[in-house]
Amino acid sequence: MRILSFDFVCDFSALSSSLFSHTSDWASTMDVPSFVYGILTGLLLAVILYWVSTVFNIFRPWLQVFLSGGKASLFDIIGMRLRGSDVKLVTEAYIMLVQRGQKVSLREVESQYLARKNSIMDSRDLLQIVEQNQDSSASR
Repeated sequence: MRILSFDFVCDFSALSSSLFSHTSDWASTMDVPSFVYGILTGLLLAVILYWVSTVFNIFRPWLQVFLSGGKASLFDIIGMRLRGSDVKLVTEAYIMLVQRGQKVSLREVESQYLARKNSIMDSRDLLQIVEQNQDSSASR
């Protein structure tokens, strides 16, 4: 008694000739200018996508600082990126300081980050360092 029966008959030579028979038709109908325009359009879209992501990476931290009540310019964010600072970490620490009511500038927070870059693991570490620095400067 047979439950399932599979009978496959395949003629691979007929299959391969039918699959690749359209290649020559496609190549003969494809004109060079439309191919070049397609490649150029793809490259242009890639460049636009790169620029949009770069602008978003600069605009987002600025917007977060602005909406939290802090003061920063887009040039501050660009400068932080050029100096190799961790923009997200510095802006998070700055926002926490602003929310606590501390009178500190973004440049002061970044300078503390740059001075102790290797020992800072997250924004809370930077927050503690800035607060300690402010306490020691206030007691003088």
